[in-house]
Amino acid sequence: MIQAAENLDRTDRLFMLLNTLFGVLALITLPRTRAGYPGISFAGQLLAAVLLLVSIPAILLLIRLASRRRTGFLDWLSTFYPQTFYIVYFTQVIALGRLLHRGRSFDAPIAALEELLFGFKPVMAVFHSVPKLPLLNELMFFGYFSFYFLLFLPWWLLWFEGRKNEARNSLFVITASFGIFYLWYLLFPVAGPKHFYPELAAVWYEPFEGWLFVPIMKALFTPATTSGAAFPSSHVAVGLISLLLCFRYKRPYFWSLLPLYLLLCASTIYLYTHYVVDIFAGWLAGGGAYLALRQF
Repeated sequence: MIQAAENLDRTDRLFMLLNTLFGVLALITLPRTRAGYPGISFAGQLLAAVLLLVSIPAILLLIRLASRRRTGFLDWLSTFYPQTFYIVYFTQVIALGRLLHRGRSFDAPIAALEELLFGFKPVMAVFHSVPKLPLLNELMFFGYFSFYFLLFLPWWLLWFEGRKNEARNSLFVITASFGIFYLWYLLFPVAGPKHFYPELAAVWYEPFEGWLFVPIMKALFTPATTSGAAFPSSHVAVGLISLLLCFRYKRPYFWSLLPLYLLLCASTIYLYTHYVVDIFAGWLAGGGAYLALRQF
């Protein structure tokens, strides 16, 4: 393990730090799981803590094996393994935010700010005025899903093109950005319009019909796993960071992914996952994080 530690790069160290932090917080907040928050259980949080903490020596072993053999797959896996934990971090942020704040969120001031700025509720206006046609639904649900293209595809392509340093640098910036935003969500959880406005919470996503991406995303949009990470929108922020990295390293990727990103931003309102101010905050936060982290 000591040899593996010598081969750690900055992304590896960041991974160890985030896993330790979320794992320890999961253990500390275990007593609060008895309050019965939806989707949060003592066993589930204990399992999450074990997964986060035990994965550290497991990854050290993987890095050691990769440094010895340098096979293509092991080299790739030992580089991009942090991406498999993004969803683990996200679900932990949702659970920990609810436990730390005892189920409370800060939607009221965000919704009030939005109404003050626009004089009405933009998300509710879109919900009532835009027809929910199956084809439009598919397009918007695909737009929201396309976040994963922005998150993974460019850096894998750079890697397989032999531009491994650029791929590693991009991976660090993306992972560090997630870390910053997730820590913010622990301090300032905002559930989002679909949880805050009673009319939207009551219908959830029943009004939307579609064939492929609609059922996929509806299955992922469960009330217990999507509440607490709305402001700023990490989809908008990290998507922007991905675009900026593409612009820096591979301009054709930027121009290819730009339409998907714009569709993603529009989908956050159509699917009432975010307030409009979440998008503005996402642009500011994403741009700021990119400018700060690209120096490292």
